[in-house]
Amino acid sequence: MSITRSYNKYNNTYYVYDTQYVWSEEKQKKVPKRTCIGKWDEESNQVIPTGSEGRLRKKAATSEETPVISGETEVSIPPEIAGMFNTVASNLKNINVLLSELASNFETISICLDKHKDVSEN
Repeated sequence: MSITRSYNKYNNTYYVYDTQYVWSEEKQKKVPKRTCIGKWDEESNQVIPTGSEGRLRKKAATSEETPVISGETEVSIPPEIAGMFNTVASNLKNINVLLSELASNFETISICLDKHKDVSEN
């Protein structure tokens, strides 16, 4: 296993590969098997990873994500989940309004029943 760099003249970029030599039965010799690790950054002299995980992303929230602040830590939530939270919050507001109306109606009914009870006793 060795790490090698290869220059791509079409986009002026160095790519970094993990090279392993594997025996080929067909060719009867060792052949290199290369796996791309990432791009070589000339300024910082480091490898910028690419591949199945994708590029490293900055921690800043994008326009697609909604930032939520809890304590001192900022956490970003996907828009689908943020939409669900908004729906639940609006439903809770509606339930709160209904409960307050029900309480006021119950109070009105109890006052009317007390008056009716006083009138029927006389």
